[in-house]
Amino acid sequence: MEPRDTVVDMACGTGLNFALIEAGLGPEGLLIGLDYSPGMLSKARRKIERSGWRNVRLVQGDAGMISE
Repeated sequence: MEPRDTVVDMACGTGLNFALIEAGLGPEGLLIGLDYSPGMLSKARRKIERSGWRNVRLVQGDAGMISE
């Protein structure tokens, strides 16, 4: 992972890995968190707000439905 990359965290849950990903991406990168559960995304959203990250986008969806 390099600064300015785009990373998709599939099944991101509460955003447990966001801090590690953010450290590699820096503020110029983009982190997309995907999860099926609205409750988990709500917790992830609070973590994003507390951390002040402006380059994280959350998407509700089913990773199992993604195909080539």
